[in-house]
Parts: sequence; structure tokens; C-alpha cells
Amino acid sequence: MSALNIQGTSSYQMQLQSYSSKINELRKKDDSSSISLASSLKQQYNSVQSNLASVVSSNNAYVIKKINEKELLDNYIYNKEAQKEQIASSSFEASV
Repeated sequence: MSALNIQGTSSYQMQLQSYSSKINELRKKDDSSSISLASSLKQQYNSVQSNLASVVSSNNAYVIKKINEKELLDNYIYNKEAQKEQIASSSFEASV
């Protein structure tokens, strides 16, 4: 899963692994109460999986926002430096 290193996802991933193991164990028992419990756990698994997807999506949006902000700041700084160089070179030409 690509979300391994994204902040806030590890507890969801541990829950998913735990549910998955329990579901697989219950399905092997092949009795109605185990199958019913496995079905219930599968619903909880799906809920946790949905929460994980929301966290990953939110984190990705935040990262993209920060990248865009940094690019805007870098462009602003670059333009200011270019303006300073242009002013410096035009004042040098005027004094010659």
C-alpha cells in the first residue's frame, strides 16, 4: 500500500491487518456463527478502509497545497531578484 509512510495511517493499517486475520480465521471454521461474525468484521474492515482512504486523500491534498505554495514563493523570490538585478543594471547604465 502506498500510504505506508503517510502520517496518521499506521493505526488504520494495523486495524486492517487485525481484521483481515480474524476474518480469515473465522471463514475457515465453516459454521454459521463464525461466518456471521466474519461478515460483521468485514463491515468494520470496510469502514476502517474507508477512513484510511480519507486520511490518505486529505494528506495528499495537503502535500499538493504545500508544494504549490512553495512554487509560488519560489517564483516570487525569483521575480524579486530579477527586478533587483534589472534595477541595478539600469542604474549602472545611467551613471556611465
